[in-house]
Amino acid sequence: DVSSDGSAVLFDESGVGGGPQYQIYLRKLDDDSTVRLGEGLALGLSSDGRAALSLTPGDRRRFRLLPFDGGKPIDLPATGLEYQWARYFPDRTRLLALANEPGQALRLYVQPVSGKPVPITPPAVVRHAAISPDGSQVAVLSANGKLLVYSTAQPGEGRIVPTSQLLGPLLWAESDWIYVQHLGAYTEIPTRISRLHLPTGQLRPWRDIAPRDPAGVNAITKVMISADT
Repeated sequence: DVSSDGSAVLFDESGVGGGPQYQIYLRKLDDDSTVRLGEGLALGLSSDGRAALSLTPGDRRRFRLLPFDGGKPIDLPATGLEYQWARYFPDRTRLLALANEPGQALRLYVQPVSGKPVPITPPAVVRHAAISPDGSQVAVLSANGKLLVYSTAQPGEGRIVPTSQLLGPLLWAESDWIYVQHLGAYTEIPTRISRLHLPTGQLRPWRDIAPRDPAGVNAITKVMISADT
């Protein structure tokens, strides 16, 4: 996650550097500091900006809040779902989560941070998603490469966005425009970001993004954009 003003970045470290349970860090760009928050998968920054929402790789049945001040982690109530990932809605009071009931297929759910989840899609595997500023819709890239828009108020079939390219939604910044990542090849560095007009599928180039130091980087699989962009 990235804070709305772009001043803080939440991330996790996996592989040899993170270990089997991964490690979560908060990086503040104003003083160039990085603080380790604890083990787990990093998901999002809380509404008060004082904790990180996370998942433990060995127990995907509940979320955990990791306070920035070093306080004791807070386990949120289990809901009966097994989670893959989650992100906050713009108001930071609800979550959009990819999850499943035990033995069932994955679906997208909407839930209050500590409340009851409600499914909004048919069975679906989704990695890229962008939530509208008012929280009423979510744009996703489906497993078959279609860009779909779902209502967050009730389950239903997604509305197809007219586009012939493979585009991953990143940020829904305005009423009809979202930022998307071109996903032709993850090995393309830099990666291309464009603005997409949802009603028409019109694309406007925005910028190319690459790491400051490209040494050892062979793919850019995820891009986060702050809300004040």
